[in-house]
Amino acid sequence: MADYVAVQAHHIIPLGVFNDLKHEVREEFHRIFDTLQKESKRRLG
Repeated sequence: MADYVAVQAHHIIPLGVFNDLKHEVREEFHRIFDTLQKESKRRLG
């Protein structure tokens, strides 16, 4: 069985802080998270 990292739970930030970030930073965050999700699905089958 694979080891797991709690990506979401590890980096808890207030929604207001996230919303105040620059649009480019939010886009980059979503891009990274999407990549992690896709890679996880690929590896888990």
